[in-house]
Amino acid sequence: MSFTSIEFLIFFPAVAVFFFLIPHRARWIWLTAASCFFFGYLYCSTFESAKTTYYILVLFAIASFILVNYILGIRIEDSRASRPRAARALLATGIVYPLLLLFIFKYFNFIDATIADIARILRLNYPAHVLKLIVPLGISYYTLQGLSYLIEVHRGTMKAERHFGMLALYFLFFPKMVAGPFERPNRLIPQFYVRQGFDYQRVVDGLKCMAWGYFKKLVIADRVAITVNEIYNNPHDYWGVYFIVANLFFAFQVYCDFSGYSDIAIGSAKVLGFNLMENFKRPFLATTTADLWRRWHISLVAWLRDYIYIPLGGNRVSRPRWWYNTAITFLLSGLWHGANWTYIAWSGLNALFVLFSDWTKVIRAHARRLTRIERFPRIHTIIGRSFTFILFTLSVNFFRANSLADGIHIARHYGTGLGDLLRAALRFDMEALRSLLVVPTKNTVFGFSKPAFVSEMIIAGIAIIALMAVEMADEKEDITKRMSRWHWSLRWAIYILLVYTILFCGTFANQQFIYFRF
Repeated sequence: MSFTSIEFLIFFPAVAVFFFLIPHRARWIWLTAASCFFFGYLYCSTFESAKTTYYILVLFAIASFILVNYILGIRIEDSRASRPRAARALLATGIVYPLLLLFIFKYFNFIDATIADIARILRLNYPAHVLKLIVPLGISYYTLQGLSYLIEVHRGTMKAERHFGMLALYFLFFPKMVAGPFERPNRLIPQFYVRQGFDYQRVVDGLKCMAWGYFKKLVIADRVAITVNEIYNNPHDYWGVYFIVANLFFAFQVYCDFSGYSDIAIGSAKVLGFNLMENFKRPFLATTTADLWRRWHISLVAWLRDYIYIPLGGNRVSRPRWWYNTAITFLLSGLWHGANWTYIAWSGLNALFVLFSDWTKVIRAHARRLTRIERFPRIHTIIGRSFTFILFTLSVNFFRANSLADGIHIARHYGTGLGDLLRAALRFDMEALRSLLVVPTKNTVFGFSKPAFVSEMIIAGIAIIALMAVEMADEKEDITKRMSRWHWSLRWAIYILLVYTILFCGTFANQQFIYFRF
């Protein structure tokens, strides 16, 4: 079930209440059963009898994945000191098996289609093979968590989990199962053993975190998604200003959608007494692309850093080798997100932005000295944040585009009609503005119905401004600490206003979270 569904609003309170009522020794059973129900509901709600075989295959893949990790974790720990070569062989098996499942379910069709395209260019006969499989929800997430578990056991930084139920709960724990955040096993599994009592303040903090996540998702992400979906699904019907607005909206959509999911996951876990790691840290306030990626999807970036970037040598190598390490890490991140050239283009652009920053750092240092911009730190920060956000927005065009060709078409037509629009705006020619913004063949403007589009755009604009105002305040001082010094009446007035905003300004189309597809 989705976090934004009515079913979840019934499911989660029931899970939480029963969790605190039952004895501690039975809580792992309850959470595992609840997580299996949560996961199974996603499939049962879209069940098709014709695909029964595929559902069984998905169930087998998940169950075998957990069992393989359980057995190999114990075997690796037992042989790590006495038989290191056997331990390495077991680790290799534990790495290959989940990656093989990931390849079959997620990447086979992409690689096979790519081979077919190359064969067509070379005029070779290669018939494409299409596997019509149901991709298990969250497969990329628990695959990386499984690799993390076995690698940490092999490194000796944690002991293998001997309680099969606890290990299964680590992989299946419903708040973070479908879209993260990635939790390291040595951080989350010990929490399952701790006796959790009901803590009023912790529950309230968790609910506040969930409410902020719902605001991001329902008020911002799902509203701007209407514009984004309309324009990106019909790129040849639109032109410059539409592409710019859709691209800007998608930057906020993907951020609010995914950070909203993370907030709900972190908040719901906190209600139950478990601490999940922070996954976003105000990325749109970053002053460089590298800084943005230290703030964005922190748990994934940390995983890529610890298990790919650092083993490749990190930044403790020659500059050309560091460029290679950075590019490979970014490209693997793109490939992890999806089997599509659009994700590779998106990650490649971000790698290029980071590398270009390194290549031009001497030139930029000279420019700062000549302009003395650092004497005006606020202006310097605004320029850095603006430039970083523009680069990010340009890159996520490819993240959202339905195909590489669509992404290139949109990027090439950002400027179409902007001159006429600017001249009409300067002349305050409302008729000309209307003619330049209304598509005759459409019953909508920016995806919203013509009578409602102004109010919808105003709500979207105000909500985005409110989001950024909160994040800028949070950047200076933790906003929860700041609010704790306010009078209780003011705090609760803000909480009530937030709930009312969600209820009356939220878009309840039950749109799937973007990162469910990964």
